[in-house]
Amino acid sequence: MVQALLNLNLNEIMKKVIRFYLSLSLIMTGAFGCTLDKERNLGDGYFITGYGASTEIYKKVSKKEDKEILLGEIVDYSFNDNFILIYRKISEDVKEFLNDRSRYEIMRGGDTIQYWIIDKKKNIIIGPLHKDVYLLKCKELSIPNNIQIQNIKRDVAP
Repeated sequence: MVQALLNLNLNEIMKKVIRFYLSLSLIMTGAFGCTLDKERNLGDGYFITGYGASTEIYKKVSKKEDKEILLGEIVDYSFNDNFILIYRKISEDVKEFLNDRSRYEIMRGGDTIQYWIIDKKKNIIIGPLHKDVYLLKCKELSIPNNIQIQNIKRDVAP
């Protein structure tokens, strides 16, 4: 009888452990798997969605229509009420894909690191830019220091 109680308890404990791990895996999948493609509002109708090489920045032009702005691996981005700063990396397969599309410009020399500036208020997209040109444009546009992208330190008087 004691053995039967021990077996019952062990069976119940194992069921609870299995349920716990299944629940934990579902929570982790929901927490990490589903949020990778989550859309993030960048303001003034601009959005970013996707993950890795399939990241897309687009602008909603109407309830039913989106305008594609940028594709590719967005390494880092930052934004405020006026600007979106983007640091994009282009892999060879994405480069081939983009070369087939007339509205995308690939910089001469096959650079895989590109910088972009979107002026949200004027709906102007500036890029692709090399790092030095990007820094000059930020200064020229008086983009405040409180919006920065990875590995780029700017000394801009706001």
